[in-house]
Amino acid sequence: TQQQQQDQSKSCWGLDDACFCALAQAAPNITSFSIRNIGLSTEGINYDILELIACWGNLKELCFTNFSPTKFGGGVGWNASQATPVFESNVDRIVKRSLDGNGTILRCISQHCPNLETINFSNSSLTDDSFRSIFTAFPNLTKLYLNDCCGLSTNPFVTNPNKSNRQIQSLQLSKLQLSSSSILSVLNSYCTLPQFLDFSDCRSINDSVLKEIAKGAKNLKYLNLRQCLSVSDDGLVTLLKECKDLEELNLDCLMISDLTLTAIQTSCHKTQSTW
Repeated sequence: TQQQQQDQSKSCWGLDDACFCALAQAAPNITSFSIRNIGLSTEGINYDILELIACWGNLKELCFTNFSPTKFGGGVGWNASQATPVFESNVDRIVKRSLDGNGTILRCISQHCPNLETINFSNSSLTDDSFRSIFTAFPNLTKLYLNDCCGLSTNPFVTNPNKSNRQIQSLQLSKLQLSSSSILSVLNSYCTLPQFLDFSDCRSINDSVLKEIAKGAKNLKYLNLRQCLSVSDDGLVTLLKECKDLEELNLDCLMISDLTLTAIQTSCHKTQSTW
């Protein structure tokens, strides 16, 4: 059956060449594609997934989660030496391909899918260069999910990038151990008027970051600061006073006082869920 608008391929162990080729031919106008825990069978490793992405110029949403070199090849027991590569690829290129490496995947995605609005690379492998390029390569990006990505340093932004007109409205950086200066660079340049922020388990989130968020908090509807142990009442009160439209707030495991609770009661009148 032709599926023109959306395809959800989750936990894709065992997909082979025929599956991917049929998908590319049958649904050229897909706008949303999700593939998780990617690992192709030994019969299917010859297919270059970038050939699939290159067919989808209308793609608006892309999800590659749990995408890493060890999983791009059939999972446990997969033997790269038994593979017979096709196209111009070689086994090393297939095995090493992740969201980091030489940036091949990101370059292909940005070239063939320039209209992406939502990217989810959570639980995948990223280098600092790949992290930076995500913010600069997609002019229409409004939702970015990079939860628990490995391979990043604490300072992927060595210097502050230039100001950008691109506005990311929904940003998830849960469990990323970025420095507060790097998070401030992202907020200042690409996310000045956020609606949805998830910084759970980011230990570098501190009062300075919260006060920066407060400058553009008028549209903020969801905020997750679970286990952000470096924040205090000072930053929280400053932020919450500006969150007139906040609907959901997670302060789980934080040491807060009545000052923060009072700020929630007096300023966040639309808040329906707090924990």
